Amino acid sequence: MACRILQGVATGATESVLPLIITDISFLNERGLLFGAYWGTQNLINAIFTITVSFLVADTTWQWFYWLLLILAVVGTLMVFFIVPETRYYRSPQAIDGQIYHTDEFGVTQAFSVADAERLGLPTDASPDEADVPKLSYWQTLQVFYKPAPGALKLGLGTFAKMISAMSSPAVVWAILATSISLGVGISMTLTYGTILTGDFGWSEASVGLVNCGIFPASLFSMFFAGYLGDKLNLFLAKRRGGVHKPEDSLVSLFFPTLVSAIGIIIYALTAQRPETHSYWGIVMGWTLYEFGFIVALITATHFAAEAYPQNPGPALVLVVGLKNVISFGASFGITPMVHKFDYLTAYMILFGIFVGIFACGVPVYFLNPKWRELVSRKQQGWNS
Repeated sequence: MACRILQGVATGATESVLPLIITDISFLNERGLLFGAYWGTQNLINAIFTITVSFLVADTTWQWFYWLLLILAVVGTLMVFFIVPETRYYRSPQAIDGQIYHTDEFGVTQAFSVADAERLGLPTDASPDEADVPKLSYWQTLQVFYKPAPGALKLGLGTFAKMISAMSSPAVVWAILATSISLGVGISMTLTYGTILTGDFGWSEASVGLVNCGIFPASLFSMFFAGYLGDKLNLFLAKRRGGVHKPEDSLVSLFFPTLVSAIGIIIYALTAQRPETHSYWGIVMGWTLYEFGFIVALITATHFAAEAYPQNPGPALVLVVGLKNVISFGASFGITPMVHKFDYLTAYMILFGIFVGIFACGVPVYFLNPKWRELVSRKQQGWNS
């Protein structure tokens, strides 16, 4: 249990920081593609790991599974040290047309008059030319220890307050629920396909991992669909609006993958319920179809969360990525008692109903969240004045 808790802490911290780095180093028109590469590659590598581990455990012992995890963790730590330079840096205020453009600690840029900036205690020493800023060497970007940022304690405590305020956004709440149910249903499938394949279809313990072979094409297609095509769709809709981009445009691309995932749940449930009249391909294809929609949902939801709360995108993104692992526990934990109390079909139809219901809530979010953003913007302008 202690080991699992430590793994959970490491996973939560890693999954929260990495999307922030992607947001920090990417432009708006390429963010979807980079999120697609991040989540798609992650699931692809996970599939390779799952397939090989089933053979590894069958030939050796479960101890080697954890030794392999340790080796990969060490390699990952070394990669972080040498190929992930610091992306956060101080952005000096810019003076443009009598306005002071200030970028805060989360990368949010806002315009203020000089008087408002001084009243709010923001720096007004505008730097129109950044050519004087010395370029850091490669080794300087790998520096591990830095002196604390000004007001570090206040900044850290303020982050928690901004996370709480982010929960007032319909988009953030929906993104948390959507990613949570997607992850929860996926984990519930991983908890049952081994029993179904070995008990009902005669697969060996070593070959159970092969059910993940379908994730190879699913990951690649999800990267293309949510990354490349998703960005193209956002640009197309922005051009139709006269060059104005709405974060909610990302939700349009979720219709098809949500439908595919829903079909995957149905196929999986029917095959698990009546294995005597179905092929094991029902389990394989149901799992593959679901994973395609799951990966697209991760890509789109994190992309959407990074834009849906423009005042505090960092805390909103951390909430979506971090809380999904907590809330999804309910769906994954409940699958076993539901199967024992009912059957496979009933249990997965319950999850199917929750899944479809949450994603259907994306429709009102598409229309309500812009009004919420407008309300928050008006309040902030009132405070600034």
